[in-house]
Amino acid sequence: MISPPERLWLSAAASLLSLGAFAPYWWGILRGTIRPQALSWLLWSLATWIAFSAMLSAGGGAGAWPVAISALTALCIAGVAWHRQPALTSHPADRLYLVLALAAAGGWAIGTDPLWAIGWITLLEVLGFGPILRNVYHHPRSEPALFYLLLALRNGLILLSLERQSLSTALFPGAVGALCLATAALALSRRWCLRAH
Repeated sequence: MISPPERLWLSAAASLLSLGAFAPYWWGILRGTIRPQALSWLLWSLATWIAFSAMLSAGGGAGAWPVAISALTALCIAGVAWHRQPALTSHPADRLYLVLALAAAGGWAIGTDPLWAIGWITLLEVLGFGPILRNVYHHPRSEPALFYLLLALRNGLILLSLERQSLSTALFPGAVGALCLATAALALSRRWCLRAH
């Protein structure tokens, strides 16, 4: 059993890890070696902010705070990506992700149970990974694998720091952690495949 002070430390560690993971990402954006996909980051910022609110209302406590930090950071990245490439939906599949994501956000808006909200928002987050996974498949160096590995670790710390463990508080960080691992694995495997050929 993790004590409340330990949960605070785990939450602080997850927050610092989140900020630390984003630092090289920002540096890559500024250098032009990382090209963030505006639609994915916009969807992630929306989903992550709603997840923070739902996790907090479901008793997530300090474990929800790193999620808020990530939501604000994702919104900033979406803004920079939009500024550099104003077309929000550059690929036909992106329009589909956007429509499905807005439908998921609507499902959250009409739900009253935090679990339904988290379910819809987790779906929104999953859809936000669609354009990124497509981009990483075709351009495996466009996203840093280490970034996604650090975010997966951060989500593990979030799960440990939750004040109340339930499906409502753990679904979002658990699913996002798994998607971060999948993104890193895809980037690394595609780099290896392209190097082998």
